[in-house]
Formats: sequence, structure tokens, C-alpha cells
Amino acid sequence: MKSKFRLYGIIILTIAALTLAACGGGRTETSSTGAVATDGATAESADAAPADSGAPTSIRISYLQQFTDLNPFNVNNPAATGVAIGLFDTLVRVDDDGNVIPWLADSWEVSEDGQTITFHLRNDVTFSDGTPLNADAVIYSADLFQDPDLFLGTSVLTLSGWEALDESTVQFTFSQPDVTALYALSQPNTSIVSPTAYEEAGTDAFGINPVGSGPYTLEKWEPGVEVILAKNPNYWQEGVGLADRIIWRNFQDGASALLAAQSGELDLLHEQEPKDVPLFEAIPGFQVGSDQTGWYSLVLNTRIPPFDKLENRLAFAYAIDYDVLINVGFEGYGTAADGLIPPGSWAYEPAGEALHRDVEKAKEMLAAAGNPDGYTFKVSVTPQPFRSQLLQMMQSSLAEVGIKLEIEVNEFARHIEILRQDHNSANAGFVVQQNLHVDPATWLRLYAGCNASVGMSGWCDPDDPTFDDLLLQSTATFDTEERMAILHEANVMEYEAMVVVPYIFQETLYTWNADKLGDYHTTFVGGYNYLYLQPQSD
Repeated sequence: MKSKFRLYGIIILTIAALTLAACGGGRTETSSTGAVATDGATAESADAAPADSGAPTSIRISYLQQFTDLNPFNVNNPAATGVAIGLFDTLVRVDDDGNVIPWLADSWEVSEDGQTITFHLRNDVTFSDGTPLNADAVIYSADLFQDPDLFLGTSVLTLSGWEALDESTVQFTFSQPDVTALYALSQPNTSIVSPTAYEEAGTDAFGINPVGSGPYTLEKWEPGVEVILAKNPNYWQEGVGLADRIIWRNFQDGASALLAAQSGELDLLHEQEPKDVPLFEAIPGFQVGSDQTGWYSLVLNTRIPPFDKLENRLAFAYAIDYDVLINVGFEGYGTAADGLIPPGSWAYEPAGEALHRDVEKAKEMLAAAGNPDGYTFKVSVTPQPFRSQLLQMMQSSLAEVGIKLEIEVNEFARHIEILRQDHNSANAGFVVQQNLHVDPATWLRLYAGCNASVGMSGWCDPDDPTFDDLLLQSTATFDTEERMAILHEANVMEYEAMVVVPYIFQETLYTWNADKLGDYHTTFVGGYNYLYLQPQSD
């Protein structure tokens, strides 16, 4: 198996460095081979960039997770996000080395106090509906990605104001200096959308017929079957969107995806199930790679019994047989978690001893909570067999101490509806598979903070703002050691509270047809990375 464990460099940049990098001119990006390309071209290996035969090309990608919305401010799983990055652009992007690079904004300046960023937009970009991408479009989009009523609203927590200075200049104001701001503005949930199309469609319909400025447009979407993206002939950036079509095919399970790969009908698969690795490696031309960029966790609702008591949360954590999860569920592709920041992050530091099973300690915690015979709780999970299998593995070990886990499998739309219910939802927990974001403060806020845009299932203490305050403090300083110390304090606080039980640091596995796609690697944060691939003709 081809393994790419990236040792991510520290990405803390000074305000001056950010300003200099932004004003430095054309785009420079380093490929996985170490070659450098400038002026909008992206370097790839010779194998990844075959001569153009003129024949139509496509990249066929598998996805297991259902999704119902391609509105970038409502996308709710990795597959939907993967589709969205082909349809939309952002002001800036992050390259393979973790550097912020110009994109829709070809330069920017940061004020001396670090609370204002002025972006200068390219003047040659239009949306796929023919309307111009200008300052008004950026402001319109900012109104949306900061709208708390949308699923991924308040995407940039410290962003307090935004205005157009002229047709090609926008100014963003922040409530405090924020070292993560530019990285947040590189994420798909801060995409720039066509105001004309959005106004005509409305929020819900735009999620079905999205219009952006990306290298691809939506050609066809048959929910639960396939999504087809067609190359945008008017895309402004050379070297991006090299395939004529991106075909996303939905499979119910890994076995179906395996059959498609064996029959030559699949080129790229994320969400690789560990048990299938040897089978994919046996397919001629296919390779399997991995990044240590993610973790699986169970998020607990602390507003209702049983997890309103710390002792019950600790009992749950002590009762799990982590060895079974790692060695059977993940086939050894992972390690027991020791906090909420995975080893792939620059800020990784153990928050405590790695989670391990201790039956006597679990029983002791149950007795201390006043329920020595255990308790029953329900977990919502999306219809992906692997997630249900992990929960089923937990059931037997939990049952030994009297904890009964009920699994409720919900289609993604229903799952999201449950998350959006009030904090008294009957579901006491749900499974999260989280990949590394550029900065740990981003995902800690998203999955553990009271200000989390999706944090509506009660996994924080609204009466204790300490955790959220620590995250804000961590983004306000540009001193690396100080940031490390603050994030570590927040990590320890959340780990000891066991509101989010991070039961494994996973190796994120992915499979691709190397004969067709050449050298492939995931993005800096472990996501889909098909935009720069030039496939062999079909």
C-alpha cells in the first residue's frame, strides 16, 4: 500500500508574511513530486499528465454517503463537499504545503492591527450563468456563509463586517486578530455563489441547481445514483479541471464499489473500508494510499440523561473495547485516541492517556452516577454499513457493564433534521468521522464549541464559556508556542469532560486507478483532490 503520512509543517504565519505572500503576484503550487509550477499551472508527475489525445476523458468517483444539498453553505458530508469544490471557487486556497495562495482574490492586505483584510479581486471571472463575479457577489456570498440559520453559517467566527469598496475590492473586518481567517476563507463553505441564480432559486432550490464559477458545472444529478459534472469551457484558471467530466456514482457499500472497480467502472474511491484494502490492491493498476488526518468519535448530548452526568460519559468511554475497534473494525489502520487533535495536525500533543478499556472503572463510574445497573441510550447514524458495524462492535462490550446502545439508522436528511432539533432530542449521541482541517481551532469549534454552526445537539456547556474563549484566544495570537499552549489547554479540557469520545485516530484510506490517473494524493486536509488530474482517455 502506498502510504503518505504527511508531517504537516506549522502553518502559523505573521501578518506581514501573509501580506507579502498575497502581494507576490502569480500563483505558485508545489506538487507531490516536489516540482514547482507558476502562472496558474499546476505541476504533476509525468504519469499524471499524459499527452492529450483529444478523446473525451472522465474521472469516475465513488461515494457512499447520501446527500441532498449542493448549496455550499448547507453541504453536510465529505462527498457533497467534494462535489462542491468542482462547482465553486473561494477567495483564496491552500496548497499542498499548507500555504494560503491567491485564487479569486489575486492579492490582499492585512491591517497593522490584524483586524481588517482588504481583498483585490480578479477582473476576468464570471459565473457559469454568465454573470460577473465582482465585489457585490462576494458580499452577497458573505451574507450567506455568515448566516446562522444555514447549516454551515457563521463559518468565520470572528468575521464581524464585510463591505464592497469598489467593483473589485472588498474589505472584511474582524472582531479580533484571527490567524485562521484566511484558512477559513479557503474552505468550500465560504464559496462565492452567483447572486442572480441564488435569488431566482432560493436557498433550497439552489442546492439542487447550484451555480458557481468553478472548473465544472452541474450536468446531471440523480439523487442516490450519480452526479455528473461537465467541464466549464470558460473557466478562468489554466491547469484546473482537466477532465471533461467528473462522474460521482453512489454505492450502497464498499462491496459494490469494489465490483465496479474490478469491472473498470470506477477510478477513485475515498471512504475506503479497511477490510477491502487487499482486494483493491489486487486489481491491476490500482493503488491504495493513506493519510493520518482523521478520527472517529461519538458525540454525546450533555443536556439530557444519561450523558448530563460526567460519570456516565466516563463509564461509556471506559467500557469500550478499543482493541476490537482498531484491530477488527479498522484492520489495524488506526490507534487509540489520546485527545481531539490527531497526529496529522501541527498542534498534536496528547491530552492525556490514550483511551483504553477498564471494566472495573466503568462500573465504578456507573455506581457514582447513581445507576449501577447501567443505562440505555440511542445513537443516530447514517446508512453506511461501516459506521453501524463499529457501533455493533461497541454494543457487546458496553453490555458487559449494563450499558445498552440502541442504533437508529437514518437517511442523511433525517439525520440532519435530528441534529437540528432542540437539545432535548431523544438521540443521546451520533457518530462523527472527522478529517483534519487546516487549523485545529476550526474543527474544535465545529464539533465541540457552543458557537458551533452544527453544534445543536448539546455537546457543550452553555453555562461555561471557557472552552469557546480558549478557541478564540488561540486564533488571536500569532505566536506559535502560545497557540500550541492554548489549544492544548482546550484539548485537555474537552478530553477530560469526555463530551466527544474520540475512540480512534484513523488512517484515512483512499484508492485510485494509477494507470489512468497517475500519481494521486489527497488534499492538505485529507479531502478529494481531482481538480488537477489529467486522466488517460476513457
